[in-house]
Amino acid sequence: MKRKHKITLIVLAACAVIGLVVLNSLINYGMHYMASQETENMPLPGDNLLAKDDQILVFTKEIIIDAPPAKVWPWLAQMGQKEGGFYSFELLERVFTFDIRNTYVIKPEWQEFKAGEWMNYHQWGIGSEVMEVVKDKYFTMLSDSRRPPVNKTDAFALNAIPFGEFAWTWNFVLVELPGGKTKLIQRCHNYFSPDNFITRGYVKLFLGVPSIFMTTKQMEIIKACSEGRVDTEGNVKK
Repeated sequence: MKRKHKITLIVLAACAVIGLVVLNSLINYGMHYMASQETENMPLPGDNLLAKDDQILVFTKEIIIDAPPAKVWPWLAQMGQKEGGFYSFELLERVFTFDIRNTYVIKPEWQEFKAGEWMNYHQWGIGSEVMEVVKDKYFTMLSDSRRPPVNKTDAFALNAIPFGEFAWTWNFVLVELPGGKTKLIQRCHNYFSPDNFITRGYVKLFLGVPSIFMTTKQMEIIKACSEGRVDTEGNVKK
């Protein structure tokens, strides 16, 4: 191989390595930028749904809402593909075959929310089992390919690792603050097997990046809805 070609390959390889390092750093930042260190270290409901050794990746987000928990809870209670949606980029969700339609009004018929229910993300049945619900305070959810749902028609836990295992939690916590405000916290723990450089990169890039992107929008819209700044068409007032 000519010296010029060797130099070119070395430069390309170096750029690829640098690019991967930068991308990984950005993803890691995205998993933590929307939460204080205090909130990240705070024990929360749902932290025990996966064993400590199974908590490979975690992200925590928080946002302060200028409304009490009782005003925030109804928006959380009606989340789901079959109900009020997820208050994020619904057009993008539908591009990826998720038939989600956000509803920007509170529907009384969607407020009954209890442990044991299956929250659908996709019309094919992909979703999570609701594990615990305390009204106006928190609810926790788990999707685990090692313990697929039973006695639930057309419901299944997504296994994103072919020939492996995959599990994740998705928990929402409301912390009442002085002055009629609320801190909304989201926390996810993620388990996958096998755990190696390839699967970790795959999970971060193809699942972590969309999750960071979509849940950031979700938190902002839930805040706006709870503060009465969203009309029935989903337009946000400043």
